[in-house]
Amino acid sequence: MSLCFSRWRVALVGVVGLLMLPLLTFHLIPAKVYQQSLQGLLASQGLSMKATRVGKRFPVGLYATTLAMHDAKGIWCTFDHLSVDLQLLPLLIGRVRGSVNGRINSGELSGNLTMYPQKSQGGSLVINNLQLETVPGITVRLGAPLQGTAQLDLQMGKLGERMQGGVRLKIVAVRLQGVRLGGVRLPDLSVPEVRGLLKIEGQTVQVENLALQGDGIYLRLNGLVPLSATTPLKATLELLPSAEFLEQQKSVFLLMLPYQTSPGSYRLPIVGTLENPQIATGN
Repeated sequence: MSLCFSRWRVALVGVVGLLMLPLLTFHLIPAKVYQQSLQGLLASQGLSMKATRVGKRFPVGLYATTLAMHDAKGIWCTFDHLSVDLQLLPLLIGRVRGSVNGRINSGELSGNLTMYPQKSQGGSLVINNLQLETVPGITVRLGAPLQGTAQLDLQMGKLGERMQGGVRLKIVAVRLQGVRLGGVRLPDLSVPEVRGLLKIEGQTVQVENLALQGDGIYLRLNGLVPLSATTPLKATLELLPSAEFLEQQKSVFLLMLPYQTSPGSYRLPIVGTLENPQIATGN
């Protein structure tokens, strides 16, 4: 009896040892190695990162504080805190699943991602209370802060090149003032609320109808926006101002005459890239 018990005890110690080995290996590798690996992945997307501190979390996770994401034009956004963790319980049923949590100023984000098995791949990401004016990348591309509080709900069913999913977007208290796309000045306006539904297909976001109803003007954005920062944009911004609004901002709309399709209707073709959006010349 005692011999049988000893064998079970040895077997139990062996199983625990096998389970602990990956955990010990993870914590024995310096955090700098993981940081370099992440930098390599970001570089393939034209991005880079810099953080005041990168460390490991128990049981299997990484965290970063004051993490700045850069692209060719400078800082895109700065996370006060960002953490990524491997969930251990799903491993018991053969699934590789991770979670992410972070904060950008007053905005909070949380999500999860299932990477294996392939048939179960998918994920979700929720961002709440994100102040758009605190995202430097938006300001740089528009030439002025875009004010508003955004909420985003992303759901993905597949990953990789065949990625599929959808994004529900809501922005309240939107304010545009002094905003430019390329060299074209957009009219100043305030919008109580913006809602939109975007579709993700492969490496492209399809904007079917993102509408803004302001005081005296209606704007509608549609087209294709690639996820790659260097792939060409193919989108259209339509503006339908009232006669009174047009008169109030006559100087702005005079510069838009090449894009007028009919009285009180303007159509601006957006080209360039996410790094450098432009308005195509002519109509």
